[in-house]
Amino acid sequence: MNYILISHCDLSSNSGIHIKNIAIELIKNHFDCVVFVPNIYKETKDNEVPFKLIEFGTENVKEIFKNNLKADIIHAFTPREHVRKETERLSRFFQSPYVVHLEDNEEIILKKELNIRTLENFENVPLEIIKSHVVAWRISPRYYKSFLKNAIGITGLIKKLSDFNFGNKPFLEFWPGFENEYLNPKNNNIASKYKLPKNCKFLVYTGSVHDINVEEFKSFLFSVYELNRRGHNVKLIKTGNDSNDILKRISNEVSQHVINLSFVEREDLPNIVHFASVLIQPGCSDDFNDYRFPSKLPEFFATGKPVILPNTNIGLHIKDFKNGILLFKGHYREIADKVEWVFNNPEKAKKIGLAGKKFAIKYLSWKKNVKLIINWIPKLINQSQKNISLQTNIQTNTDDIRLIAFYLPQFHTIPENDKWWGKGFTEWINVKKAFPVFKDHYQPKTPSELGYYNLSYIDIIEKQSELASYYGIFGFCYYYYWFSGKKLLEKPLNNILNTKKPASPFCICWANENWTRRWDGLDQEILIEQKYEEGWHINFFNEILPILKDYRYIKIDNKPLLLIYRIDCIPDSKRIIGEWKVMAKNNGLNELHIAGIQYIGMTPEAPISYGADASVEFPPHMHINDRAFLKTDNIEGLDDNFDGYIEDYKQASINFISREPSDNIWYRTLFPSWDNTARRGLKSHVYKGSTPELYKEWLSFLVDYSFSAPKGQPIIFINAWNEWAEGAYLEPDKKYGRKYLEATCEAIHDFKPIFKDIK
Repeated sequence: MNYILISHCDLSSNSGIHIKNIAIELIKNHFDCVVFVPNIYKETKDNEVPFKLIEFGTENVKEIFKNNLKADIIHAFTPREHVRKETERLSRFFQSPYVVHLEDNEEIILKKELNIRTLENFENVPLEIIKSHVVAWRISPRYYKSFLKNAIGITGLIKKLSDFNFGNKPFLEFWPGFENEYLNPKNNNIASKYKLPKNCKFLVYTGSVHDINVEEFKSFLFSVYELNRRGHNVKLIKTGNDSNDILKRISNEVSQHVINLSFVEREDLPNIVHFASVLIQPGCSDDFNDYRFPSKLPEFFATGKPVILPNTNIGLHIKDFKNGILLFKGHYREIADKVEWVFNNPEKAKKIGLAGKKFAIKYLSWKKNVKLIINWIPKLINQSQKNISLQTNIQTNTDDIRLIAFYLPQFHTIPENDKWWGKGFTEWINVKKAFPVFKDHYQPKTPSELGYYNLSYIDIIEKQSELASYYGIFGFCYYYYWFSGKKLLEKPLNNILNTKKPASPFCICWANENWTRRWDGLDQEILIEQKYEEGWHINFFNEILPILKDYRYIKIDNKPLLLIYRIDCIPDSKRIIGEWKVMAKNNGLNELHIAGIQYIGMTPEAPISYGADASVEFPPHMHINDRAFLKTDNIEGLDDNFDGYIEDYKQASINFISREPSDNIWYRTLFPSWDNTARRGLKSHVYKGSTPELYKEWLSFLVDYSFSAPKGQPIIFINAWNEWAEGAYLEPDKKYGRKYLEATCEAIHDFKPIFKDIK
């Protein structure tokens, strides 16, 4: 099995040592393991570990396993933000499931660092503010819950951590093990090396002091002072680098009893720990300690020395004064009292220590405990594969934002277009004949890897869906053309329905307006009219019913999502929509969710007034006074015959962003660019200055808006996936390649995916 472990730290730390030991045991059981780390510790040599070690962000990961196949499973150690990004990046590339390992109550740690009581309000602030306050090695309030929900399973150091199993996924309690060096350490003259004083007793604290554990460390410090006050000559040996400066701030009365060795060589730690007369894990039951398995407790028990520890986490499995000594309050006097008992009862303390050692050998063995993972993971993968079902339902009030891109099907020939525009007409005819109208005007637009495709073939739509999904787009919204029973451009959608390919979510937008010769500037010449004759709505519903029932069809709160382009054109629209909902129920559907496009001049409330459940913003549709027109006199090299409109993309995006929120359900939309020169020539409407970076800024704002909107609005539309003749497309082109797609993924998931070939 190909197994990736993703560490939140390098292999020199306690957590890193745990991951190293897990990987070693997996390899012994014929797993091929690769470990990803934020940085490769400078003293970690290739020959020190029997697995491949790779730094976060490495692009060339295609052949990291011996068999050159993909990862079967990715095991992410903690849901911290840098781990989440790397896990999702690799999961997307390999199309592999992942499991998340929990070590701590990450919420309480973050709240402590931010000095806030709750994360609920913090989740909805703009992402840039979150990033400015939350470091990369902490959880992101924006992403970590959905990261856990999308895992196929959760592992945790202690059962209490299952409180954070938000998706109710299979949970495995997985205790750590001890390093064998702690059973019988070598005597390498530690006392002489570190110039430890003679004729005194030692206590040991190994590890860093942070804001989250500083109070319990204070209790340890004061207990040492208290023991000396009672007449015991006791010194505390402290190792590890601290982010909290408590040792610099304590009084001389306390500090004189502390030997601060700071960072020590790891091979010295077992000998230092064995110098202790008794080993102490300070603390008490609280929101931090209840959820952890202190990293040095396995080694403490393995030494055979008596261990004092809180009556929580692993302490709940210890018998007081049998195989350990429990703390119930964690106060410095309680620690001092129990240490003093050990000093005064050496024989009894020795028996407790030996019993603790037996406990460690029985329950804290890497070999035994990794077996739990070895047995669990294959079953988990098999079960998840059986349970795989396409998730097309979008729940409101969710922490997952869904992107839906409008999709134009006019890239195949139909008899009507042959008649109206000439034999063999498709949208590509317009695209190819476009020409620049000012200096540096990018025309004609030229597709790259997908080429000038023909949508008569389902394999093209499969490639499009694969590409869209990889970069974070949930599904497509196909324009649906129905004119009193006459359908146009229906072949791509029919192929999707008939072949059941691709397995990607989709919905439809009924483009219910007249077709005219608008491209030729002859708006008044109707090619095919949209009529609303008696009983039309029944015929229309019956036509779309098989589409709405398709297992891939997108639903909002289990209601099929139907978009209507010109809801204002439907006579008696409220009654019609009401009847459609009844018909949907009568046909086994859970009503309908009707979304009306916010047409030119409409407010977000207008589609609701016509009976829609929601309105859909539709740039570039907006009020004329909100336009971002540029003076044509300032456009270098502008064709003298140009008679269209040129607007500034950046200012336009600001104008859209600045719109007042709506109290109704309002699905926001953006376009990556807009330039309909291919259709309108010298009468075109162009948004100048569009870039992937500006598009990303706009999309990032809409993501923030969706998180904080008055009502649950987890959908964002993109206009469009492939409107090439309007210059509104995400598909790769000769100029930008996949940069717009990469910007999409970065705005939604906050990471750039690894470049992946689409077959």
